[in-house]
Amino acid sequence: MAAVKQRIIRTLVGQFHRPRGAVGRVVGWVMAHRSSNRRRNLWVASLLGVRPADRILEVGFGPGSRSPS
Repeated sequence: MAAVKQRIIRTLVGQFHRPRGAVGRVVGWVMAHRSSNRRRNLWVASLLGVRPADRILEVGFGPGSRSPS
């Protein structure tokens, strides 16, 4: 039973590295809605001086759902 638990944990952790499939969609949602990630994105936007008319291209980590619009 411990081996099954370890495999499940490894699979979930792997989804945070490279989300894919149905579980990846859930992981993406979790990353987009974590309060620490939202605060960090707002902080970065404030450093960049982003204004409502600006466009942002987020390249890299995360779903990009918390960029100011």
